[in-house]
Amino acid sequence: MEDVNGDVIQWKKLWQLISGIHYETPSAVVRDKLLDVSKELTDGLVQFRKAGSDKGSAERLQKMMKERKQEKLLGFATKLYQFLDIDAVQSWNILCFYLVNEYRGPANALADYISTESSMLSLLNEIWAYYSLERMVMLKIVKNLLEFYNSGSHPYSREYKTVVDKIGFANLRKSYIGQLESLVNETMPGKLIPGDMFNNQAKMVAWSERKMREVNETLHIILLIIHYDGIGVEEFARLFKLFKGHSFGRVQQYLNNGNEAHSDMVKRITFSELAIVYRALDLSESAGDERWIDGVIKALDGEIVTLHTFPEHGPLLLVWMLFNFRLQNRLDDDDLSSRYRQFGSRAIQLGVFEYLLAMVQHSTFNDHSIVCRVTRKAIFNQLGFLCQLFDSDGSVAQHAKIYDLLSELLHSPSIAAEFCKNEDNPVRSLFDTTLENFPVDFTPLAMIAHALASAGTNQNKYIHDLLENLPVYSEVYNPDHY
Repeated sequence: MEDVNGDVIQWKKLWQLISGIHYETPSAVVRDKLLDVSKELTDGLVQFRKAGSDKGSAERLQKMMKERKQEKLLGFATKLYQFLDIDAVQSWNILCFYLVNEYRGPANALADYISTESSMLSLLNEIWAYYSLERMVMLKIVKNLLEFYNSGSHPYSREYKTVVDKIGFANLRKSYIGQLESLVNETMPGKLIPGDMFNNQAKMVAWSERKMREVNETLHIILLIIHYDGIGVEEFARLFKLFKGHSFGRVQQYLNNGNEAHSDMVKRITFSELAIVYRALDLSESAGDERWIDGVIKALDGEIVTLHTFPEHGPLLLVWMLFNFRLQNRLDDDDLSSRYRQFGSRAIQLGVFEYLLAMVQHSTFNDHSIVCRVTRKAIFNQLGFLCQLFDSDGSVAQHAKIYDLLSELLHSPSIAAEFCKNEDNPVRSLFDTTLENFPVDFTPLAMIAHALASAGTNQNKYIHDLLENLPVYSEVYNPDHY
């Protein structure tokens, strides 16, 4: 079968062709394959139409099966599109792809196989898993395009750039914010067909787990779009209100909070949403449009003022204080300055640096992916601006876990390189404090030294030379004096 059948694409097969991992596909083929599906890449999950969205779809399915003399499978095909909750014709195409790619039995025995209730339910579940994987692979392809289109190191980066340029960031941003809203607000289909269907607890959990994975992948796509192309006031306000509306991922159906895997899924979404906020509000490497800053403040100040209860609110309160102080007039205004300093104080009470440390140590942001690098750099930049504002007297260094967070960030080679190269970076004030307090307070300097030594050869040499030249006080140990 072709990669595209009607309006359904075999995303797993396409991934093998265009990822650069499985095959050495000619560049022209990669470009053409991706350009052929550029609309579907933009549409994302929306391309899978809901069951019942097209009233004539079921009739077309019946007609098609009659023409192909497959009437004996009509009952199963009807149950399948209800079970998958997608368009009837799309469901049939997915069934065909499943039979070609995954089904291990003889095709001519399919009708006999599904003649019993238990066999039919087993096959429905297998096709549901196949369809779920196809959805995730499609999102992975979009994320892969954004991760490597500008890298120059990926074998298909030029082809990826051609596709991204054709689609446009504005179209991607609009589409994937809309998809995220649909996913977050999606409710599970009711009891669709007799027997063990969506009223079954295991199926409800599986549906929720799939939804969580798709939400997280969509969040990463949006993060990368914002990193490369920014975001408008209205779109950012929509995102933030969406995050707040589901309590930054904590409001989930059918998941068990006592289940470690489920708890980690929730944590991933919370961290990913915080990453988007931190990246969107990071103006350290750009002058920042004052009208955009004013617009965001007007749109979201009322939303954020109510966040003061849960641990994830700490990073939000801290970054909101810093964002407001990007405008000098708000920093100079005594009333406003006092108001937003209270946000920072509450963030400290909520253990903001400990929470950010847990976030960057999580596997999502502790690898070599661009999602990890973007998130860590945004947090590092915000930490630097905090030091610029408040660390002239070394007081920032007194907060719990601040050095743990800094040293964890410095394990990233690019951040460590910037730290060593730019001695004017405001976050260096924390490092200066460790030098002043050494050796009385040994641990902070040791943590930073270890992080830099682990980050790369140049950083290792930098910290080695610095430690070699530290002034040293020593005395002969005399046990009679102690």
